[in-house]
Amino acid sequence: AVEHFARETPNAIACIDVACDRSYTYQEIWQEAMAIAQALTAHGVKPGDRVASLAPAGVDFLTTFLASAQIGATWFGLNPKSTRDEFAYAIEKAQPRVIFARGQITDRTYIDDINAASRQAASSATLVLLDQSSHDSEHTLSTFKSIHPGAETPKAQPHGDHAGMVIFTSGPANSAIFWRQPPHGLTGLGLSAITASSAISVAPPATIAAIAPASAQVPSG
Repeated sequence: AVEHFARETPNAIACIDVACDRSYTYQEIWQEAMAIAQALTAHGVKPGDRVASLAPAGVDFLTTFLASAQIGATWFGLNPKSTRDEFAYAIEKAQPRVIFARGQITDRTYIDDINAASRQAASSATLVLLDQSSHDSEHTLSTFKSIHPGAETPKAQPHGDHAGMVIFTSGPANSAIFWRQPPHGLTGLGLSAITASSAISVAPPATIAAIAPASAQVPSG
C-alpha cells in the first residue's frame, strides 16, 4: 500500500509524527524505508534473518518494519520500558542480525543496556543508532545507509515459512507471537497491525494519519 501511494500520490501526507510535530509524505516514507532495506541487504541480511527496533511509536518503527518486510526479514520491536534482562531474553531468542535503537528516549539511555543485553545473549548483532550521537555504536542510521548508497531498490521478497514479525510479550511468562505476512506482501495491509499498543497507522492519501505514543491525542482524519 505504501509503495502504491508513493508512486501514485507521492506528495500526499502519509502520516504525522506527533512527538516531533512533523508530517511525512508517502514518497518520504517509502524512500527512507528502501534506503534502510538497501543497507540491510548490503550488510548481509537475508530472508528469514531477524531485525530489531528499539524506539517509541513513530516513523522509525514504520520505516524499519517496511524495510525488513521488503527484504523478507523478520522484524520485532524491543519495548523501551523493558528491563535489561528482558532485552537479553528477546535478543537471545531472536538472534537479530541488526538492532536499530534510539540511544535515549525521554530520560533513559539505552546504549549500555543494549550492549550488555547483547553480550548476555551471546549476540553479534550490529547496533545502529537512530539518533545522531554515535556513542559506542559502530553506526548511526546515516552511516549505516551509506554502506551501499545508490543501490537499486530491493525487490519484495516472500517470507515463505518465515514470520514477518515477532511480538515479545512481557511479564513472568515471556512468550512470542508470530505474525506471517500475507502471501501478496504488504499491498493493502493496514499497518496499524504493526503493534496494538501504539497509535501507528498509514492511511489513504485523503486522510492524515498520526504516529504517536499511545497516550498522546491522535488527530482524526
